[in-house]
Amino acid sequence: PEYSAFVGTSVTNALMGTPIPLFGHATLTVGGPATNVPVNILVTVNGLQRIVSVVTDAAGDFTTVFTPLANEAGIYTISAVFPGITTASAQGQFNILGMSASPSSAALSMIAGGSVTVSISLNNLSDVPLTGLTATVNGLAANLTANVIMETSYLEGSGALDLSLAVTSSDSSIEQSSFTVQLASVEGVTLNVP
Repeated sequence: PEYSAFVGTSVTNALMGTPIPLFGHATLTVGGPATNVPVNILVTVNGLQRIVSVVTDAAGDFTTVFTPLANEAGIYTISAVFPGITTASAQGQFNILGMSASPSSAALSMIAGGSVTVSISLNNLSDVPLTGLTATVNGLAANLTANVIMETSYLEGSGALDLSLAVTSSDSSIEQSSFTVQLASVEGVTLNVP
């Protein structure tokens, strides 16, 4: 290649859906800035690679933003390469923090005066541990009570945590309703489970 490039970011950890600023510089093989030339940035997570194309300015510098999909997370590596090159050593990395739930929603049926319990598995989508986990029930009907039980408030990196949701109906005054269990961590990660 006539030139090589380097890419970096000021972001270490970000929440799901957060745009990630990227910046870098291209240098001619013979020395000096590679001005007004195309550079491909390889963004890789969980074996999936995406290419972000940029063009350097008159000083050989470039800036751009990588916008992840709304529900993706993990450890991302970045590399800047000459167009056409598809593999390179990582020049930088960042983490996008997030959780997922399985099942992603729950449909509950019960009789008046009865109760039902459902298990939900939380999964940490990055290698960064999530701490201080809390669960809040929002929008619960007046004739229902709910209790969320978690064994711990710590979710290790790429780990899973089971929680139980116990719902009790006092009467049949409201026959159908919906509510959400909102999970949150000290790191700012939130997840709503309907």
